[in-house]
Amino acid sequence: MYTEKILTYTEAVQNSKYIADCSDDTILSMNGNPMHKGFYNLVVSIRDVKLFIVGMKPHRHWKFNDTKKYFGLKGNKNKIAEQLEQLRSEYIALGEMDREQQNDYEDDGQ
Repeated sequence: MYTEKILTYTEAVQNSKYIADCSDDTILSMNGNPMHKGFYNLVVSIRDVKLFIVGMKPHRHWKFNDTKKYFGLKGNKNKIAEQLEQLRSEYIALGEMDREQQNDYEDDGQ
């Protein structure tokens, strides 16, 4: 059975700016909802890399290597797109786990 390793917990990603931007002091307000700066950058980077794959540069100053460095990832554009999607899935799954733990904690307190 093949199991993917969890990218969020790899050393390169843990030492990246992305993880630092997912802390509680980097909360942005998007349409009135709180969002980590790192998650916002992740969603935008997924869009940008997909544009890059089809041959478009997202904007004049965008560089593919800057994206790889920010997230601590290595590989070609297709592998990076897959890894970014995996990071998004992991971020959402970790958020759901946190919410479940918070709900369990609140249920135990009553």
